[in-house]
Amino acid sequence: MKIEEQRVSENDLPVSQAVKDNPMILNPIVWAYGIAFIFVFILIAYYVIQYQA
Repeated sequence: MKIEEQRVSENDLPVSQAVKDNPMILNPIVWAYGIAFIFVFILIAYYVIQYQA
């Protein structure tokens, strides 16, 4: 079954066309992992620079 057919409640909204076209890019979990990765990378780079000086 398609996701649109599995809607249980009338309050559920249909999946927008932008999300259908780019399901991975607009996924908030992917964004959260990406932001966390960037933060950790900056943190590690900061400590490497501090200990080299």
